[in-house]
Amino acid sequence: MKNKRLTEEHRFLGRVRVNDEWHFAIIILQPDLELHIFLPMFPSYEEIPKIIEGQIEDWNIKINNGFVSVSFRYYDDFNSLSEKINLGREEKIVFQKNDYKKIWAEITLLPKICTFTKIESPTDTPDEWGITFYPAKNNDMLFHFFNNYRNPQDRLPNIFSINDGNLYFSNKEQWTIISIQKRLKLLTSCVSFFTGAPVSYELLVGRYKKEVLFIQFKNESNPYAYVCPSRYNSRIEIKENFLPVFSSVLIKKVEDIFNDPNREKILKLLSYFKMLYITLYKEAKIALSFQLMESLANYKEMQLRNSLKNNIIKNLCKKFSEKMCSTCNSLIQGEIKSETDDFDKYIGEALDAIRTEESFVVNPNSIKEIARKYRNELFHGNFFEDMTEIDNLVMTLPDGYRKDLPLVLQAIVTMIGVNFILGIEFNQLIALKSSNKTWFYHC
Repeated sequence: MKNKRLTEEHRFLGRVRVNDEWHFAIIILQPDLELHIFLPMFPSYEEIPKIIEGQIEDWNIKINNGFVSVSFRYYDDFNSLSEKINLGREEKIVFQKNDYKKIWAEITLLPKICTFTKIESPTDTPDEWGITFYPAKNNDMLFHFFNNYRNPQDRLPNIFSINDGNLYFSNKEQWTIISIQKRLKLLTSCVSFFTGAPVSYELLVGRYKKEVLFIQFKNESNPYAYVCPSRYNSRIEIKENFLPVFSSVLIKKVEDIFNDPNREKILKLLSYFKMLYITLYKEAKIALSFQLMESLANYKEMQLRNSLKNNIIKNLCKKFSEKMCSTCNSLIQGEIKSETDDFDKYIGEALDAIRTEESFVVNPNSIKEIARKYRNELFHGNFFEDMTEIDNLVMTLPDGYRKDLPLVLQAIVTMIGVNFILGIEFNQLIALKSSNKTWFYHC
């Protein structure tokens, strides 16, 4: 993906770090952030620099997070290289005479992440941060979740060619530049609840008293690789009365999770939701919804009671009832346990929040059992050959639920995820059906 980020090409004398040593280099930075680095060869002919630093105008540039693409070209004759890039006197004097006798390399790199920090910045803690979420549809969908009061006077500095389409939030958590970089993955994963699709970002901007102090670009090597979901997904919307405080609640929760001893468990849960959002087939959506129910229950130290044992006993009683005496029948019937489940409470609250206009009460346990049976069919290799039992359960649901069953299951488990992970009450949540056809046709 090559987008124009800068208004023009910049050339500067910078330095690169290779094998724990710094080397001077002539660097040409293209408007799409591709770098052409010229320097005398170090011992390894194809050693990729780990850090690249330089300065253009009022900005320090740093690249240290890997590269989307890398290529090498070599020059045996330094004079031909000098003619090609028109090496100036000030550039020549930083190299030693024996450097001109070496093989020189032109390394072309497209960085995954490129940062610009204002020289002599008054602080490394902006008073507001802005993010442009990726893909663009995600950014549009999340627009009203954040405080967006940008005006023409708040545009980006002139060296940058892009418009400021960031979604801003006040930096009350006092995140420094390093702090927010560590939290970006967690933040984008949390907002995916509200897009029904994986979320990344392409631009991060830090402002202090409206002045831009920090800009970070992210290049996606294959921007549509992870956005090939089914035609529709469920996503969660926030009720209007809660929207004014949503961004501050979200940011505080991200900070709490980041410092939580169970952070890795939560990150895994969020990665499971990403799997759910990119699942194409409806049977897999339902099956994964149940797997997520189990994971969320375990996270809250609950157990989803397995009705398999009860079903076996019920079937045995039905099959052999006429051959058993009343005493034996009573003993076996006594082994049938109540199928109420602590987790059913949360399924019920999610169902209440997404209930359609149809006057119909849905049994949370029925929803759970439908999802469980789909899981068993999909992951236990039964190939959906005999769907009678599942179909009978599905037929107990209202028409709207049956028609969009995968989305209903996804909405239920996503609402529970928002409640468990972000702490937002069910009565503040709305489930929506979101079209993915724009992304689907790019796959």
